[in-house]
Amino acid sequence: MAICIGRLSIVSPEIISEYLDQFLKQFCLSLRYINNSSEKQEAFSGLCKAIIINPNGVINHFAFFCDAICQYDNAPYELEQTFQNLIFSYKNTLREKWFDYFTLFPDKLKKKMKSRFNLN
Repeated sequence: MAICIGRLSIVSPEIISEYLDQFLKQFCLSLRYINNSSEKQEAFSGLCKAIIINPNGVINHFAFFCDAICQYDNAPYELEQTFQNLIFSYKNTLREKWFDYFTLFPDKLKKKMKSRFNLN
């Protein structure tokens, strides 16, 4: 299902973006276990397009999004850049609240994010 939603997001991100808060958690839980493939890449690419349109749709499940992207080793360069841009966009938007929010993440996820995205 996650692959299908991701592919739909590639062609119609504005429609999918309206429903991010409703499916994002399950979407991310599903994608974290899918082996690296063109399908996984397409799903994440579509998801990122929808997130760019509706960044508020991710807030309630942001930790799940971060966990899913941290489970995606060796993402293509362009997609990795998109991940990084989204992470820093949220960090900049949340400002002082970022650290309060980030401290709620599981320790293993915080460590991965600090390493992968050079977060302080």
